Amino acid sequence: MDEIRRQLLGGFVTLSAAAPAADFLGALENLRAFVNDRLGSSQLSEWEERAWEYSLVVRERVDIATDLSQDLLALQRLTLAAPAHEARAWELVNARMTMLLAYALGNAGNERESRQWWASARRAAARVGEPELLGTVNAIEAVQALYEQRPLPLVLARVEAALDAVRGRPCRAAASAYGARAHVLAMRGDLAGAEKALAAQAHVFERLPADVAQDRTSVYGWPVERLLHTRSLVYTLIDHKVAPAAQEEALAAYPGASGMSVAQARQVAQVRLHQAITVLRRGGAVSDGIEHAQKALTALPPGRTRYLRHLAGTVLEAVPAAERSRSPVAEYRAYLRLPPGERV
Repeated sequence: MDEIRRQLLGGFVTLSAAAPAADFLGALENLRAFVNDRLGSSQLSEWEERAWEYSLVVRERVDIATDLSQDLLALQRLTLAAPAHEARAWELVNARMTMLLAYALGNAGNERESRQWWASARRAAARVGEPELLGTVNAIEAVQALYEQRPLPLVLARVEAALDAVRGRPCRAAASAYGARAHVLAMRGDLAGAEKALAAQAHVFERLPADVAQDRTSVYGWPVERLLHTRSLVYTLIDHKVAPAAQEEALAAYPGASGMSVAQARQVAQVRLHQAITVLRRGGAVSDGIEHAQKALTALPPGRTRYLRHLAGTVLEAVPAAERSRSPVAEYRAYLRLPPGERV
């Protein structure tokens, strides 16, 4: 208590002149832990709510990993001290938070750290014995791994692990896993296989529980926009004749600009990048394709996700080799090298 008191008093002096010092914030956390220990009541419902809240904001904020990691650290002490009748519930919160941290790190482009945390998330989900959570961990990692250009056999291994975990249940994990499989097969030029995976995904979507199909805010939801977004991406990668129609159908599924979340705005930008890729691959004017891509990116708030950065680079790859030295292409390449949030 004396140490906490000294840290707090020192921190109040700092507060009068600047932002809170790290030791003051640490002292506040120590004080809160001391108060909670004296209260003696369970904090499980508070942490279940906190994990749910993170499942909403993790798709919106690229910078959430710091907050998540600090809370995950605090959670470890509580989980170790949990009474026996609450132990599994605490482990479930821990598994969810671990998965969300892995997702947040990858989303922000911290690929090495993300890979390590995905391994921890898989172990945490397996330990708690929740099949749909284990499936979701594997499925989300599979999708993220595709945008990080990790080996395709590894991606397919995560897809199979997700499907094995859920055993035919219509759930978010299965829908996402079939989408990742379709993505892999599209990259390999296997149109028939990709369309079979898309059909399986559509079949899962038709049977999803209403709370999953209508959830447009958390990482656990799978609304119709996600289904159509996958179709747009797969047909774009294959350069299928229906790609433009699939892209338009996906765009139409999102709400108007006034009712669109940050996460949805990023997804719309991704579909517009699909359109730019199609324009460039089909011999359209290079300046038109590049302009379309750059407009999609500049319309966004600051913070490019790994998904956006990958697709923005794919636009460059779609430019014919003979055209890559042209001024619009060079300017777009320079734009992509800017720190997130800066404009040209």
